[in-house]
Amino acid sequence: ESRGAREADHGLGVADRVQSPSYALEQRYEKFTHIDLYRLTATQAQEFLSHSEDATGIRLIEWAERIDHRTIGPHIRVHIEDRNGERFIRCDFLDEPVPDDAEIDRWIAEVRLPAHIRRHVQKVTDVADALALFLETSAWTLVRREALHAASRTHDLLRFVDFKTWNGDAHCTPTDSEKQTWASLKERYGTPHEDAAAKFLDAHGYASIGEIVRTHRGMENDGTVSGKTIEQRLLAYADKRVTLDCIVTLDERFDDLIERHHRGIEPEYHRRWRTAMKRMEKELFPRGVPAFDHLGFLELQ
Repeated sequence: ESRGAREADHGLGVADRVQSPSYALEQRYEKFTHIDLYRLTATQAQEFLSHSEDATGIRLIEWAERIDHRTIGPHIRVHIEDRNGERFIRCDFLDEPVPDDAEIDRWIAEVRLPAHIRRHVQKVTDVADALALFLETSAWTLVRREALHAASRTHDLLRFVDFKTWNGDAHCTPTDSEKQTWASLKERYGTPHEDAAAKFLDAHGYASIGEIVRTHRGMENDGTVSGKTIEQRLLAYADKRVTLDCIVTLDERFDDLIERHHRGIEPEYHRRWRTAMKRMEKELFPRGVPAFDHLGFLELQ
């Protein structure tokens, strides 16, 4: 029995010892099919795999390097490596479609996203990427890093739908053409901007990324922390660690919001919001919040 297969079987609730199918090639169980392609050539492996497509549940494939992963549809690729007595696991989540940076760049240009929002989005993405790597390497937490990256880059894609006025301010003075574009997008996707961006992503075939974006405010109306997945929470947290395009603490972020929008007086909603985000921070980093200079940033700005 291989170590990887044993762990996968345990995760599926299989208590019995599961034998490796190295010679039988395939073993079928109630919840999954266990396949081992070790003895096959690439051509033989591809042909053999096509005959297992009628299997129900999960297909667990060992020695998957024998096949072209592009031909097997949505899947999760797991690489397990032992180095000097330590185990390293890398997971590539290829089970849901994720827009690449080039496609997201086109969207940003099409919606006429203001430059200051672009800078904010880029910094939030930097923070989210770094925190995901930190959790993977220091806390053995699996994160769908590609999905988180795409959600970070699109979380404020339609931020302008929530602007109180499009007449311009110190950060942005939109042209008539930009106003027309924004009005059209607001009419189509509505408000608030979290839901609007999620609807936009869903309309473009990326519903799972939209679900990460939808909860990035970080708090429900009842004061509870929003988002159930690690990607949803990391995006919400990363967004609250950036003011404009500067990395700050949670308190600095909320103090800035209060000063800019509430004349320095903290509303009850913001007090509960700040409390919820601090609770999220402790849940994400129970051993203490990592310093960003240890994650690739030169200093905490």
